Amino acid sequence: MKKPIIEFRNVSKVFEDSDTKVLKDINFELEEGKFYTLLGASGSGKSTILNIIAGLLDATTGDILLDGVRINDIPTNKRDVHTVFQSYALFPHMNVFENVAFPLRLRKVDKKEIEKRVLEVLKMVQLEGYENVRFVSYLEDNVSVWPLLVRLSTSHVWYSWMNHYQLLT
Repeated sequence: MKKPIIEFRNVSKVFEDSDTKVLKDINFELEEGKFYTLLGASGSGKSTILNIIAGLLDATTGDILLDGVRINDIPTNKRDVHTVFQSYALFPHMNVFENVAFPLRLRKVDKKEIEKRVLEVLKMVQLEGYENVRFVSYLEDNVSVWPLLVRLSTSHVWYSWMNHYQLLT
């Protein structure tokens, strides 16, 4: 296994107001470049794990590492982690390429590097040929989320897609 991009080491979460133990000694490592899915029954802790990664909740015990750095005490706004809720936050006035390139432009990445990375990830998720589609909302439902996922993957950040419990590294 490559160096993990995110790790949970003996992470537990207890909601003190109700003394409800949601997570108990959770351990896992996620490798960069792979898709991961959290599956479980309602109330099993899927959202809690994602919220802890994002910094929206604190772990009661244990360590959360991002790229080998302990992030437990790093504020939410200082983590390179993003939360995306079920409304996909695609920009309808931009084509697919522009939606995907958006975070790279914000970070002032070189134009040639943007083109290279955007085309690379569009190919990875089989969206070649959609680059110039202007009205993202007209893409088929099962395709419309991909520009968002790709946009996040080009920025090399973590995110949680809250209602589907997906992690992209």
